[in-house]
Parts: sequence; structure tokens; C-alpha cells
Amino acid sequence: MPNDIAAHAGEADDPRKALERLKAQLPDLERTLGKDHPETLATRDNIAFHTGQIGDAPGALAMFKALLPDLERVFGKEHPNALAVRGQIAGFVEATGDARAALNLYRALLPDQERTLGKDHPNTLATRNGVAALVGETGDGSAALNLFKALLPDLERAFGKDHPHALATRNNIASWTGEVGDVGEALDLFKALLPDLERVLGKDHPDALATRNNIAALTAETGEALNLLKALLPDQERVLGADHIDTLNTACGIGIMTILGNDRPEGCRRLREALNRALRRYGPNHPLTGRIAGVINKYDCN
Repeated sequence: MPNDIAAHAGEADDPRKALERLKAQLPDLERTLGKDHPETLATRDNIAFHTGQIGDAPGALAMFKALLPDLERVFGKEHPNALAVRGQIAGFVEATGDARAALNLYRALLPDQERTLGKDHPNTLATRNGVAALVGETGDGSAALNLFKALLPDLERAFGKDHPHALATRNNIASWTGEVGDVGEALDLFKALLPDLERVLGKDHPDALATRNNIAALTAETGEALNLLKALLPDQERVLGADHIDTLNTACGIGIMTILGNDRPEGCRRLREALNRALRRYGPNHPLTGRIAGVINKYDCN
């Protein structure tokens, strides 16, 4: 439910500024137009959205939950705006850490979207993606893989094969193919995906870099994997930064592969360097720091 102020602030790519302007506008709209006016409801929607954009997922969730019954009362339960807010609620439930509750919300929403909006509507397809992702996250990788495989042709038909959503779904298919144990097929899928990502998004796009990392991780030959990681690392340092999580994971991988390639002193040196950077950037309690420290202990590099 866009409105002019939200759109203007969004163009400036400043969600905090947008949030301030919308919050200042809301009391005037409620007083002059009424609490049930579409513009008032749209402003509440945008306030909730931008609250989420600045990182306050619980606050956004509470706002969307408060907004939904008013939308359903004013417009009806099957109005696109009401369905869209149900999607936002599911998304923010997921963001606050309750994957199973979010999955149930997406599953309840999907048939209403298919009936009201149509099976090829972007919001319907987005909900199918959410269902597939959460099915995997809650432990059923095979079912997630099948759901993503069923989603892909519909995305390609609706948006085109080069659309980012279609490319992301191909990535998910490759990832879950590997997760369920077919490493060779997953490697082939990632290798087929990479040139399309580089052509559509650019060689420096984070998704292209991540796919290069996945290819290296699935490559069985230690020497070849090490060469792939060494070629990837400077691009990650240039694009993402030397202390980015993905960059440090690659640095850790280089250390491991170097040790497996029988250069233990150099591999350990690289692992200790990665650990120091992780400690400096993320602190001792971050999962990445713990992972690198665990690798150092495993290979007795202390």
C-alpha cells in the first residue's frame, strides 16, 4: 500500500528518514481522513515496513499484527492489501526466529493467494518460495528440494529465466541437491548457474561470488579446490571487504585445503590469520570465530 511520502523517502534509500516522516504524518491523517481511510492504513503499513527495514523485526511484527484486523474489516479478508500484510507477518515471524510458526502462516496464506490473486502472481510465488525454504529449514531437505523444483518453471514462465528470483531458486535447488547427498549433481548445477549469474548480475555480485565458493567447496580434488578458493579470495576482499563473513570463510577454507595439500605450516598460518581477523571484527562469541577456532584445534595449529 504505497503512499507518496513513503515512495519519496524510499527513493532516498533512507528507511530511518522515511519512518520519521511517516510517523509524523500519521496523526494528521487519522484526524483529517479518519483511522479507516485507505491513506491512513497505507501509512501504518509503511511505518511497519520501514520499522522492519531498520532492523526492528519484533516492532514491525507487532505493527503488522495490529494492522491486519483493521484491513480485513475495512477491505475484506481477501483484499490484496490484507493478504500482503499476512505475508509480512509470516516473514517477520520467521525473522524473529520461529520457523515452524512462519511455515504454518505461509501454508495458510498460500491457497487464499492462489484463489484471489492467481497462481502466477508475484506474491503467490513468493509465498511458495517461503514455504519451500522453511520446509528445508525445519528439517525436510528432500521435500524442500521438490518444492523448489516445482517452483522454478513457474518462476521462469512468469518472470523469465534470467530474473533474479529464478536464479535464486536455481541456487536453492543446487544447494538442497547437495544437502540431500548428491554432491556431483549439485556441483554440476552450480557450475551451470555461475555463468548466468555473472552475465545477469555481474561477476562481482555477492551471489556470483557465493556460487564460486560453493563450486570450490564441492570440488573433490584438493588442489583444484584450493586454486578456486585462492582465485576467489581477492575478489571477495575487493567487493565484500577483508573482514566479511564470506571472505573469512574462504580464508579458512584456503587454510584447510593448504593443510590437506601437505603444507601444514602455511595452512596453519592462514588459519591463525583468519581467526585474528574474526576476533577483531566479530569478537570471541561469534559463530564464525568459534568455527575457525574449532578448525585450528582440529588441525592442531595452536
